[in-house]
Amino acid sequence: MFVVGLVAPRKAALGIFVFLVPIAPTLSNQITLYTGVPLWSSQAMVGFDLVASYFLAIFCKYILYSIAVPNVRGMAHLKAAWPVNLVILIISCSTLLAVTRNAWYSAAPLAIAGINLSLMEARGIAWFDDLRPLVDWMAYALSGATIILVSSTLRATHNRNQYIFRPIMAGLFLSGILAIIQNRTGLGLNNSPIFDSLGYAAIGFQPDLHAFAAYTLLGALGLWGYFSLCKGKVEKGFIFIVSILSWIALLLSYSRATQLIALIAVLIFIIFRVFDRKNKLFLVHVLIGALVLMGISTALFFLYQNELLALIPQRNLIMFNDLAGMNLNNFAQINAALSERPAFWLVALRMWQSFPLFGVGQGDFYQLSPLFNFENFPVLRGGENTHNYFLQTLAETGLVGVVTFMIAIITPLFLVKDRRVLMPAAFALFSLFLGNIYAHSFLVRENLLLAAFFLGLMYSYVPLEKLALSPYLFLRAWKPQLSWKWIAPIAGFVLLGLGTREIYTSFSRFPFEYGSNCFVNKPLNEDRWSSGLYEIALPIGSHGVQLPIRMDRPNIQNTPLSATLEIVDSSNQVLASQALVWRKEGPYILKIDLPNGGVVTGAGVKASLRLSSCWTPRNLGISMDGRRLGVLIDSPIID
Repeated sequence: MFVVGLVAPRKAALGIFVFLVPIAPTLSNQITLYTGVPLWSSQAMVGFDLVASYFLAIFCKYILYSIAVPNVRGMAHLKAAWPVNLVILIISCSTLLAVTRNAWYSAAPLAIAGINLSLMEARGIAWFDDLRPLVDWMAYALSGATIILVSSTLRATHNRNQYIFRPIMAGLFLSGILAIIQNRTGLGLNNSPIFDSLGYAAIGFQPDLHAFAAYTLLGALGLWGYFSLCKGKVEKGFIFIVSILSWIALLLSYSRATQLIALIAVLIFIIFRVFDRKNKLFLVHVLIGALVLMGISTALFFLYQNELLALIPQRNLIMFNDLAGMNLNNFAQINAALSERPAFWLVALRMWQSFPLFGVGQGDFYQLSPLFNFENFPVLRGGENTHNYFLQTLAETGLVGVVTFMIAIITPLFLVKDRRVLMPAAFALFSLFLGNIYAHSFLVRENLLLAAFFLGLMYSYVPLEKLALSPYLFLRAWKPQLSWKWIAPIAGFVLLGLGTREIYTSFSRFPFEYGSNCFVNKPLNEDRWSSGLYEIALPIGSHGVQLPIRMDRPNIQNTPLSATLEIVDSSNQVLASQALVWRKEGPYILKIDLPNGGVVTGAGVKASLRLSSCWTPRNLGISMDGRRLGVLIDSPIID
């Protein structure tokens, strides 16, 4: 993409870029499967590479242009709107807060080298690593770059919609054809494909069926706005074909909730148009179409009743049976009937209730979800996302983050004179939002970049001189009758005070108490590393234990490690204790015995080694190992 951005004309390069991003997740695998030609290896977040390389190409292009043509500010028009800058600022602060909290409750120090390593090797960051929020920060930063690229490239263009929608439609068309092939053959699917009466569940170029279903909503619903403003008959025909193909792909994805959401959206649209006085003939057309459809459906049902019933996917029948038989007073039944979504949403709301203003921190929902799983739902024990991207955003960034996103989305409505020009992009963006109500397709970051295309298209209609408007002037233009001169500063000071209190107290309360993710008793790893707490049971008749350890911790000369070695009984009463401090690496033998030659006479007695901190190789930039480590312990010796 770097070469394309550097060599190709700006609009052609943008079209190629827009076409590639939504089909990038599994594009190389699909091409290799059908052609036998080995291409680049498929990696997670390949959209990151496309955006970064394209942005770098444009940057280099403008630098060269500035050198060739002196006294010309080549990058002057690469300007981001203040709401987009505000979103990036809030996400950056939330990411910094999340990383700091993670290091605190892991009792594992951070270094700039660790952050640099994680940014360069972002794909290797696991969900439970302290630096996982950096992946989300990169996603939003690159989304912001995408908005800048799209808006700046198209701002002076007359038919700017076509430079976004035509490549998108080409990708939707390919995805629809691929979905049909996958449904009939099962080729190009995951290792555990879903099979039902209609065939295999299709995923197109997406990594899973829910992400694919959300993507198909763009063709099934999101093209309506572009269709209404499109002038060419041929292009309108192609839009119609892509829309029909997208509905078929949505059906073949087997994402039942997304299908239902799409039908509800269509119903709402029809009701809205029926009560629109400007469309008097629309009601007549709807009634005629409904009667014809009902007649055809009734005839087909009576003629081919058994055949049609056999085509209904068994997954849908199971869902209908679960919904029909559930007890509305039984949360467990509701949760099971709705595919565990209420459990995810309950945990998200619980997080937001604990940190309402700034949330738990960007990117931290997954690793904190088991801690807020008070009901011990099995599906959340190993960590999960919310399956509702908006609730996850609320839990992670709080009210401040949600309001900031809303401002960035609606600002073009107040800065553009003729709002009708925003309708195609707004419809498309709204269709993508629908796919994140019962799922989280934006966590497939190529879909988030896809949303950035349409937001960038909306901002391309905003005059360049208005992009630098301050929030104060924006509010004055919106509601001049309100005294924002006084309201905004007062609200800012109140928010600053409450937010400071929330952040400050968070470091001393659940779940971010110091070391709460370090001082957890775990079995030794395969390479004999402990966590920050190591316990071993002492059998009856024993009087102590020896722990051969190897101290291998970076910079221990400057930051000594202390520990407490104890023997406690079943009621956690301390029977013997000693304090330890290490200031250099090497092997050590730790020995502790019961006082006065005593022996263990009952069950539940154990020896406990509690360290003052853990350390994580990734946090220090040593390796990609994200585990929270204590000390190396060889085989204990029971005395």
